[in-house]
Amino acid sequence: GNETQAIASYEQVLASQASSPESRGEANLSLAEVYFKRRDYARARGYYQAVLGTPQAASKGLAAYRAAWCEFNSEHLEAAVQGLVKVLRTPELLSRNAQAGIVQVDKQFQEEVSRDLVTFLTRRPVRVADAQLIFDLSPESVRLGNLASLASEAERLGQSPAAIDLWRFSQEK
Repeated sequence: GNETQAIASYEQVLASQASSPESRGEANLSLAEVYFKRRDYARARGYYQAVLGTPQAASKGLAAYRAAWCEFNSEHLEAAVQGLVKVLRTPELLSRNAQAGIVQVDKQFQEEVSRDLVTFLTRRPVRVADAQLIFDLSPESVRLGNLASLASEAERLGQSPAAIDLWRFSQEK
């Protein structure tokens, strides 16, 4: 419950030469989460990047996912989209918390990331290529639902010609 003391403890772990890479990864992730919750996205992004740069870190998938959200919340939309695409295309990142070197896809996390990609894509004019991207990267269990969400959101946002194309694409699939 004492955030200030927690931050000091995590910074102490990072400053210590005796800390293991795994501990450093967890400390970076914890600091990133603190700053993310404070809406200090620039600072949080730096700590998430540090997690991604630590080969032994266990939470690289979560770090990459949250880094994309930092980009999104900082109005760097294309970087945010590319961040989620990278997570969805990289099996090692498709788990919130995985052991280093062990690839195990977390289907629930994969579904969540693919739904968030729909959200990110609809913040700009959508295209049929976006529908193909959603179709290709979404797990089968949510693929058609994600396509329908993309088309619905385009329609709701007044992107009628694109929405029609997206509905056609969806019907074809």
